Amino acid sequence: METLNLFIHPADFVTVNAGDIIFEQDQVSETLYVLIEGEVVIQRDGENMVTLGPKTILGEMAILENRPHFASAIAKTICQLIPISQERFRFLVEQTPNFAFDMMAMMAERLHQMNIKAIEA
Repeated sequence: METLNLFIHPADFVTVNAGDIIFEQDQVSETLYVLIEGEVVIQRDGENMVTLGPKTILGEMAILENRPHFASAIAKTICQLIPISQERFRFLVEQTPNFAFDMMAMMAERLHQMNIKAIEA
């Protein structure tokens, strides 16, 4: 995540209020978000799936798979986000191996947490 600091200026940050929709289920998007501060609830068909905190990415699967969002992301608290366009994301991954590794590590952690939830269910 520290690698991202090399490419981001504070002017890039976006603030959303609690209850604001960051993206909606089935929406097509060319932007992913890095959650810097706050909490975001991920909902599918109106059901809460998970709450995410700082230093997580949102919407990456829609960009990687070129598909609509599988779920909605709704701010649970006031949040600071960094929007990253698909074009910028690809540039960062191609030009900065550490950035790509940071993204993979975040995605692996989320997959690990989902596996734990599936086992507990």
